[in-house]
Amino acid sequence: MDEFTVRPNPDDPLLTRKVSGIDQEGRAIETAVVMERPLTLFLNGQEIVTMMTIGDHPDYLAVGYLLNQNMLRADDRVTAIDYDADLQTVVVRTVRRTNFEKKLRKKTLTSGCAQGTVFGDLMEKFADIRLPADAVLKTSWLYALSKKINTAPSLYLAAGAIHGCVLCEQDRPLVYMEDVGRLIGRAKGRRFVALSGAERIVFDGDPRKVEEEGGRFDRKSSRKEDDAA
Repeated sequence: MDEFTVRPNPDDPLLTRKVSGIDQEGRAIETAVVMERPLTLFLNGQEIVTMMTIGDHPDYLAVGYLLNQNMLRADDRVTAIDYDADLQTVVVRTVRRTNFEKKLRKKTLTSGCAQGTVFGDLMEKFADIRLPADAVLKTSWLYALSKKINTAPSLYLAAGAIHGCVLCEQDRPLVYMEDVGRLIGRAKGRRFVALSGAERIVFDGDPRKVEEEGGRFDRKSSRKEDDAA
């Protein structure tokens, strides 16, 4: 796995913890889940946003978020990134003076598994985005990437209920980031894990009568559980 410059560390004790829950038959279980904590992002002294995150690689998260929100330009020079774990803050400092007071007043809620936000005129800029005319995506790269990504150590394998994103160059995975997803989790066929709100679950279906999904729907966590059974 020398190709990954950045990837999750599933052995980091700050990223996961053991919790109690129930399975599809109401039996008590103990499993690992990812931690979630707030992280407040500042740009040159101005508070931008508070995000819920697992807290992995806060420096990359901060810079990536600001670039994605068009608050950092490609030619900006970052002079410092200060992360304070106790205060749960990360401050990005640049040579260019920035002021996004007006931009922060305009918010657009985005769709997705969780509700997101973009600021200012970012939505209007999407129409101007163009890929290079000679950009291609080879299926041989996809096959190679799929194997490398699916077999890499990850928090998804360790705890499930998490989303992942990988930056690649041709068939080389470069940066692999994971962040918060949501529970009931690990739902496949007759199986699931509930880690909160168990008192709201009505067990009105017999899991023994539920047809299992075919192998083509396997996910990494379910394959791991099958192998261990």
